[in-house]
Amino acid sequence: MRVLPDEIQAAQQRDAVGQVLMTVLDRIAPQLLGSAARFVVAPQALTYPGVFAAAYDAQNACRARSPSPDGGERLARSVDGAVQRARDSQRRRAKSGCRAWDVDLAPAEEHLCASLARAVSQVPPRPERAEALAALRIGAWSDADRVAFCDATCILADRWPAMLAELRVVVQQVALIDGFGIDGFTDVATHGAVYINRARTRADDAQLPGAVRFAEALVHEGAHNSCNAAALTVPFLADARSGSEPVVMTPLRADPRPLTGLLQQLVVLVRTLLLYDRLAPQPSIAATAAVAARRDKLCQQATEALRVISGHTAKLTRHGRAVVTESSQLLAGRAARGELAVT
Repeated sequence: MRVLPDEIQAAQQRDAVGQVLMTVLDRIAPQLLGSAARFVVAPQALTYPGVFAAAYDAQNACRARSPSPDGGERLARSVDGAVQRARDSQRRRAKSGCRAWDVDLAPAEEHLCASLARAVSQVPPRPERAEALAALRIGAWSDADRVAFCDATCILADRWPAMLAELRVVVQQVALIDGFGIDGFTDVATHGAVYINRARTRADDAQLPGAVRFAEALVHEGAHNSCNAAALTVPFLADARSGSEPVVMTPLRADPRPLTGLLQQLVVLVRTLLLYDRLAPQPSIAATAAVAARRDKLCQQATEALRVISGHTAKLTRHGRAVVTESSQLLAGRAARGELAVT
């Protein structure tokens, strides 16, 4: 994986992930459908996050123990149902309302709601936030939300088309979160979906425009999807299955995170910083002082992430070290030139 966006590489990784998904479905089909049966899945359905979620649940059930006949039938129906819903997702893509990106602006589908519940369960417990976290929901898309999405997408199309090209490959569904406590996230069990808080469609207290905040969120969460796809075939961490992954403090989280989480944060921070490098000189972008302030903060966070992970490169594979090296070069290059040339 490269830190700079790469549409061709992203498509190769997407296809590789689809092959892994089909392999999983073929492996568990005899336990769910009978010895000679297999799931029939159209290629386009292999990118639908709902199919990932159904396969993830079925695989976990089959690993734990052989499902009962009723349990196997239920899991098989879940997979088949997800394959059918993939067609609805494809139809919604054409109705996103934005010519720049025909992605599925998703309703509160079951796999998205379950994913949000998992994300809530992983937030470090704080009693004063428990009620707000419990109230988080996947929301519906209003006409205003669709306009906000299109405004953000058009910023990417204008200022960083290579990034938008990669996002078109790696992101299949965009889900809105209503409530307070989670700004956004991704989930390997719903690969291809990104979850973004509806508040990111509006300006913040510093008057950073909503379109810019939404564009940043799309780049941020899309980067996590790209990292997850890349790591599936070529791990970032040496001895990834040994259980010896270091846990470190990171710029974006108050709680310690695994080293692979820090590596993903580094990619996210460098990419979002490069986005702001492309926005800051543009007089057409409102609230340029807020854009410059956000860029400065991202630069500080990216520099800190690079500093911390540079002390743990022995734990990384060649793939992981290459990501760190590219990040270092990009940060050094922009510092030497004062601003990064648009690529």
